[in-house]
Amino acid sequence: MRKNPFRPSNTVDPNYFVGREKEIKAYEKSLAQSKYSNPQHMAIMGERGIGKSSLLRKLEAITDHDEHIVVRRDMDSSTKTLAELVNFILAFLKVEGASIGNRGKIREFFRDYAWNLSVAGLGIGIDSQKSVVLQEFFYSELKKISDNTRDEAASICIMLDEAEHLEQIDGSWSFIRTVFSRLSENGANYLVIVAGKLGLFNKISEIFSPMERFFYPTVIGQLSKEEVRIISRPFREIGGSIAGNVADKVYNLSSGFPFVVQVMGDHLFESGEKNVDMRFFNSKWPEMQDRLEVQLFKSRYENASPREREVLHEMAKNPSTSHCAKDLGSRLSMKNNQVSYIFGQLIKKNSLMKVGLGSFKLFHPLFGEYIIKLKK
Repeated sequence: MRKNPFRPSNTVDPNYFVGREKEIKAYEKSLAQSKYSNPQHMAIMGERGIGKSSLLRKLEAITDHDEHIVVRRDMDSSTKTLAELVNFILAFLKVEGASIGNRGKIREFFRDYAWNLSVAGLGIGIDSQKSVVLQEFFYSELKKISDNTRDEAASICIMLDEAEHLEQIDGSWSFIRTVFSRLSENGANYLVIVAGKLGLFNKISEIFSPMERFFYPTVIGQLSKEEVRIISRPFREIGGSIAGNVADKVYNLSSGFPFVVQVMGDHLFESGEKNVDMRFFNSKWPEMQDRLEVQLFKSRYENASPREREVLHEMAKNPSTSHCAKDLGSRLSMKNNQVSYIFGQLIKKNSLMKVGLGSFKLFHPLFGEYIIKLKK
């Protein structure tokens, strides 16, 4: 049995992670500065399936765990209040710290560490009037953790995935900025990395404009042709190969979209064929299409309203072309502002991507092919 490194529904094994060199270098610089209480916190954004979670896992993997404390967690959608957010972050810091194997002082500190919001008069049902008191409590607890781990940990890196869930917590972004900015000013050694959907940073800016400076915005896009061609590496490791024209076709069909590349790699690897030529790839392509339709396209289409589907069908006629409200409106007999509103809704539903001022296209050309297929 060979280990299959292609797992579309999971994060990529860091040993097989490719690309994102710019983002990795930015993280390494920020991590190095965090031990001097001078971090550049990061916001990693991108479409669903573009590889945000895999990038976070890679960043966690390349961190020297003998020098830094690093914790990576998905934001819990059940977290609804600032007090619950405080409990969530302190809880996973304690769990991670208590499991550290080679730094005794840190492990002992976290095993004994406890906090109690109710002692400070801050129950889970805290109202907004007590947010300043909660800020002080959270700051004090995080400062305590930093002070008690500083001798054995150069910095503490907190990675929060699915960060769009923070939007459901009133005041969460300004709360995070205020607490962690103050921690840096007072010598604590934290670095915060959040990852979420494309609109994440725009939402931050709308809520609290200084967030633009607090979080360095990093938008990740499709993989390059050279990065996609590395799909052949796992086959070479077992004495096989992928023909060059097949690797090129994987890139052309996937448009460098990581999830699509993973689906293709998974089907080819699981087939048991060590040497993949074009004929074999073409024989497997219908299976890959079926899986992409189920896992990537179907829900996006079904979540669209009837009017949104009209726009999608019109755009699918030229799936790789960008469209503007004026042109689509004239073809569909819709007002420009109506089409613009539909564009906004479809962006939220991950069906479109913005490619310029007032210009949009389907999030993937194969989505267009799927839509056309539905109409036949």
